[in-house]
Amino acid sequence: MARESANPSASFDTLLDQLRTGDDIAARAAAETLGKLGPSATLAVPDLIDALEGRRRHGMPQVQLHAAVALGRIGDRRAVAPLTKVLASPAPAHRREAVRALGSIGGPDAVRPLGVMVWDEDRHVRAAAAKLLGVGAPDGKEVAAKRKGALAVVDAAWRGKPRTCPACGRTFVAQQSRCKCPDCLTEFFASHPDNPHEFPFDLAAGL
Repeated sequence: MARESANPSASFDTLLDQLRTGDDIAARAAAETLGKLGPSATLAVPDLIDALEGRRRHGMPQVQLHAAVALGRIGDRRAVAPLTKVLASPAPAHRREAVRALGSIGGPDAVRPLGVMVWDEDRHVRAAAAKLLGVGAPDGKEVAAKRKGALAVVDAAWRGKPRTCPACGRTFVAQQSRCKCPDCLTEFFASHPDNPHEFPFDLAAGL
């Protein structure tokens, strides 16, 4: 059976249908085509956000990546909050495209989080954020030192204090901000429980 695919001549409704229910290849192509339509594709923003957040039938990483690119090209401000969440993704490519998309959308709420991304572990993410902000990207040694210092601040602030697991609600005490729930084994930062991948520089080091 032939796999579905999107193409530039497909109708808008067809593209939305492929994005919502098509296989990974079809959805990726649909997101790419919708992005090429730019601001004229604003009606697709809710579906692209669903794809970005993995709520479509096939929640494949590459679909999420292409959805981020498309949202940046469309430039609708409804995408700012969902894209900001992607900055915590464990996948560097997703963080990089979220940075670029937020830079394309612009505005204080979209650009403000990018200051943190200049200190990302991945050099491509750092470079993308630095380019958009018009600053120099720090090298790996600078990043490691900054992250170490910020983590020390967070740990000192939360050492010995109770924290509540965002997954199961268990309250317990640990000696570091990043911890693992003794019941469900969920790992999280007490200072920023919804961001399990990157500790919050904005809270830890005043960035």
